[in-house]
Amino acid sequence: MNTFVSLCLVGSLSLGSLCYAQYMDNDAKKKVIKDLDNLLALNRSAETKVINAAISKLNSAGRDPGAAYDLLIQSKKFLMETEKEKDKSQGKSTKIASNSMKDWMDREAKKYQDKNARKGLMLQYQWGVLVLKARLKENLMNATSHSTGGTAEETLDVTEFQKPAMDLLNAYLSACSDPDFVEPSSSKNNNGAAGRAGARIAEQSVLNTEVGEALGISSMSSKAFPDSMKNRDEIFDKLFFTGYRKTRNLPALRQAWNKRISMEVALGKISHAISSGKKSGMQGRIANASEDEFDEQGAAVLDRLRWRCELDCFDLGDQANATRNMMTLIRTTVDPVRREQGIRTLRDKLVQSMKSLMDSPEEESMADGSSSSSAPRPAMRSSKKKAPSTTITTSREMDDPGAIGTDVPKPPKPAPARSDDFFEDI
Repeated sequence: MNTFVSLCLVGSLSLGSLCYAQYMDNDAKKKVIKDLDNLLALNRSAETKVINAAISKLNSAGRDPGAAYDLLIQSKKFLMETEKEKDKSQGKSTKIASNSMKDWMDREAKKYQDKNARKGLMLQYQWGVLVLKARLKENLMNATSHSTGGTAEETLDVTEFQKPAMDLLNAYLSACSDPDFVEPSSSKNNNGAAGRAGARIAEQSVLNTEVGEALGISSMSSKAFPDSMKNRDEIFDKLFFTGYRKTRNLPALRQAWNKRISMEVALGKISHAISSGKKSGMQGRIANASEDEFDEQGAAVLDRLRWRCELDCFDLGDQANATRNMMTLIRTTVDPVRREQGIRTLRDKLVQSMKSLMDSPEEESMADGSSSSSAPRPAMRSSKKKAPSTTITTSREMDDPGAIGTDVPKPPKPAPARSDDFFEDI
């Protein structure tokens, strides 16, 4: 034991001898002092205090259904009292504000008494906590940009937010398997009236609600973190795709895309199961649902996501797998206009890649196809079964001229100077 301790001491002394003094000139010291002053001002700022107080309240309310409902009621009452004080100071009657609060309690408050509505509030609050934490991190990053050599336009590293955001999305996905969370039915808890849809509540940004207004956080959004969990395209792009494209992390990019696609498949299965109108045996119908049963809109959403995935992976070097998967999508596309758009896009992509290699002979060769697994290929669809739409929010066709499913392509320009007339990289 003594020998071991002696060896450790000798090792520590040896490592210590490698350290050397680093001189810090006055300019460097001034930069750090300025950052410290900025941090001190930020720590004492009204915005920081408001955000920290809001995080504390949202954290507590986001973990208990009763507390979630209470925070909403308290926020509404606070706003009404503020309105009454404003009217009073202007010599107006406070009766209008009082009646407005009474009407809201009679009509709207009861809709939040349902367990699914409260579950939606909890998810909304928890997502709001992540938004506010990201806002704080951005403020800190901007305050210390002088000594680190950064600028105010620097993008926040969102790695620490990836897991909690994905956990909340998975919780939302799990909650959607309950049809009453998506399409609430009449309940004894609210006098036979349907409650608010938990899914719609969860997808709303807390910044834009009565709670956000009462807490003073309505304008405190984050550039790097989406305000709500509604737009899954934006969430995955900001939290995963953008970073993986920058670092050229092909395996992580394809894995994230597969997760994005599988999430939309799951929501599609839930939507199809709910559209049958039978609540009994719901879980079994969700598990056994097939993509072949999706309506045309749901199938188009999946095709668009798979196409964008392959465009992304092609650009990062997985050209063999991406080309093979895009060819499959082209063959299984029923719409001839979309098929032609896909053909032109892929052909132009390949031509551009060939030209790039010819222009830069010393450029590295394409990444080996075995470096990442290919994305699952969609099944052939001979026909589409249309089903009644539900209130689940699904991704819509975006302004994406490089994806299957866009508008009718424009005719070719006369004497084109480039080979990408039918493709615009995004």
